[in-house]
Amino acid sequence: MPSEKDWRELFATDGYRTALAERKDSLWWKQSIREAFLLVFDESKQTQVDSIVSLPLEKRDEQFFFIYNFNNMKNNIDRLHRFIHQTDFAKMFVKGNTLAKKYLPKQWRNIQPAFQKYYFVAWDPESRAWDGIFLDINSFYVEGKKGMVSLLGHEIHHQYFASILEKLYTKDTQDPALIAIYRMQNEGTADLISKLEFPVKKLGGYDKEMVEMYNKDYFSSPNVLAELDSLTCGFIDGKLIQKQYGNARYCAHMDGHTTGDYMTFLIRRELGQKVVTDCLGDFSTFVRLYNVAAKKAGTYVFSDKFVKHIEDMTEKMK
Repeated sequence: MPSEKDWRELFATDGYRTALAERKDSLWWKQSIREAFLLVFDESKQTQVDSIVSLPLEKRDEQFFFIYNFNNMKNNIDRLHRFIHQTDFAKMFVKGNTLAKKYLPKQWRNIQPAFQKYYFVAWDPESRAWDGIFLDINSFYVEGKKGMVSLLGHEIHHQYFASILEKLYTKDTQDPALIAIYRMQNEGTADLISKLEFPVKKLGGYDKEMVEMYNKDYFSSPNVLAELDSLTCGFIDGKLIQKQYGNARYCAHMDGHTTGDYMTFLIRRELGQKVVTDCLGDFSTFVRLYNVAAKKAGTYVFSDKFVKHIEDMTEKMK
């Protein structure tokens, strides 16, 4: 088992140090990683670990996913070790970059990505963009070779998107509805790379219960988009105060993945993939195109007032 010195040295490595340096909850992250590791790799506590990883969705806490992921890592540790030491990661990144560029507007394909540093760490089964890209090594590994390239393409796409926004806009927005639409376009377009169809059959290192929850949330998206519309129009009409309107940003479920997937996949199905990628960064066009696709498909259509609001907020950022 690791000594105190081992833990200090681990969290001083570039990946963890860079990921956690600016986070107010960095202590929580370190404790969560450490506690999960010590529990999982203590053979005398395997019965306790087995009990935790079999918990149903409604009984899981934040610590669950660290324990779940480290347990999977332990069960595959020899294969994971070979993967780390025998894989040509540079070649994989080149393939991921090529894939990401296919999902950019043609005029932006020579732009430089905002972040060019990527780190592999061990925590819960997630990839995160925090002043760089941080990929959990175990959940990356379980993707399989094709899935790994797709995941890299997804994450690299986010960095191109960030660079496009820097070119298009000079101001940030605090508008909750526009923040939600940004998150939906950001994750939804990138998910065209890493999620080929719905319902999805796999979500990286997560289990089947998380897959079921994701699919359920995806198919409930019309109701969530209606809520986003209602909150926005209620605020515009003076029926809601700013604090109530602030909830609009949370209509981007799972940071924009499920609701964003619903919008982008619908546009692709009804209008074609080029239409989706060509409007990257143009939030008002994204919303208008969604409405065109939604009318064809017979699903929820944003109100004219909502569309006008997104147009106005987008214009203010230029």
